[in-house]
Amino acid sequence: MSSLKNEAIQGNLSTSRDITAGGHLNVRGNSVFGHNVVIKGWLDAKNIKGPCKGLYASLDALKEAYPRPMPGWYALVGNTLPADVYRSDGGEWVATGEQGGEVNLYLDQLEEDVANLDDDVKDIQEFIADGVLLGSSVTFNTTANTVTLTFKMKKSDGTEAPFTVNVPIVTRQTAGMMTASDKQTLINLDATVWPVTVTISASPDIVEVGVSTKVTLTWEIERRGAEVSDESEVTLNGEEKHSTMEEITINENSPKTLSYTLTAVYDNVTGSATKQIHVVYPTYFGSVQADWAPTETSVKSLTKLLQTSRASTQTGISTSNGKIAYCYPASFGKLISIKDGNGYEVIDSYTLWTVNVGGVNYNCYILTTPVTSSGVTQIYK
Repeated sequence: MSSLKNEAIQGNLSTSRDITAGGHLNVRGNSVFGHNVVIKGWLDAKNIKGPCKGLYASLDALKEAYPRPMPGWYALVGNTLPADVYRSDGGEWVATGEQGGEVNLYLDQLEEDVANLDDDVKDIQEFIADGVLLGSSVTFNTTANTVTLTFKMKKSDGTEAPFTVNVPIVTRQTAGMMTASDKQTLINLDATVWPVTVTISASPDIVEVGVSTKVTLTWEIERRGAEVSDESEVTLNGEEKHSTMEEITINENSPKTLSYTLTAVYDNVTGSATKQIHVVYPTYFGSVQADWAPTETSVKSLTKLLQTSRASTQTGISTSNGKIAYCYPASFGKLISIKDGNGYEVIDSYTLWTVNVGGVNYNCYILTTPVTSSGVTQIYK
C-alpha cells in the first residue's frame, strides 16, 4: 500500500508562487498560459492549430484531411515546394492560382553563420583599430545571388591586409512564401535587370519579286551574358522551334515587306526580336555607250541591284565617251539629287526617261554629258 498522501481539492486553486510537480501532470480542461512555455523534451501533439495545414499530394487528399476548412486556413498541394496554394473560401478549398512554400530556418547553419559573422566583425574591428581603410581599394561585385565587398586595410606596420565580405541576395527561387504582388514585383525586377536578349538575322534580307529565293534565318538568345537558346521556349511567328536556324522559301508576285518575329521564354522571362525581309522589283545601273537608249532589253542588260529605295551609291564606274544609266521602279519617286565623286551636284546633266520593264514602269536617268574619267563615284537620292 502506497505511503504517499493524496489530497483532493474540490474547487479552484490559486497560488502566488511556483508549483513543482515531480510526477505526471494530467489536465482535462483547457489551459491558458500568459507567458512563455519552454518544453525541454519532445512535443507530442495530435493537432496544432494554425492557418497552414501542410503539404498534400492532391486536392482530394487535402479535402479528406480537412473536409470543412475554417476561415483563414490555407494549404499547399504538390510534390515539392513551391507548391500550389489553396485557401478556405466559404467552407471550401479554392485554388489561388499562385505557388508558395514554407520558409525553413536551419538553426545549426544559422548559428554557424552568426559565429562566422562575429569573427568577421572582430577582424574588421582589429583592422580599424590598428590601421586605415584604403578608399581606392573598395570594390563591389554583384552576381545573381551575392554582393561581394572587397577592400584593403593599411596597418601601422605598413602592410596591407585584404578583406572580403559576401552578402547573399534574395531571389524569387529562394524567397520562400510571398504574396502574389510581391512575387510579380520580383519577377518584373528580375526581367528588367537581366532581360532575355534576342537577335535574329536573315540572309539575304532583300529578294526579287517573282523569283523563288531561299532565305536563312538565324538567331541567338542570351541572358546574363550566356547563350540560352537550347534551354529556351522559342517560337517563330507563333510556331514552336527547337533550333537556332530556319530555312524559308520566298516567292512573292508583288513588292511587300515580310516580318518574322522570334519570341523566347527563359526562366519565366520573355524576349523578342523582329526581322523584316523586303520583296522588291530590281534596280539597274551601269555605264553605257553614247548612243544607248532605254528599252526593256537594254535596261535588263545593266547590272541588277536589289534595294528598298531610290537612294544609291555606286563606285568604280569607268566610261570612255559613254554615259551612266540608273533605272529603278517609278514607285520609288523622282531623284532630287545626283552628285559625282567630288561631291558636285550634277542632276542637271541627266535626262529622265520612263520605260516599261516586265510590266512595271521604271524611271531611267541617263547622264547626257560624256564621262571620260575612270573610277567615277555616283551618288543618288
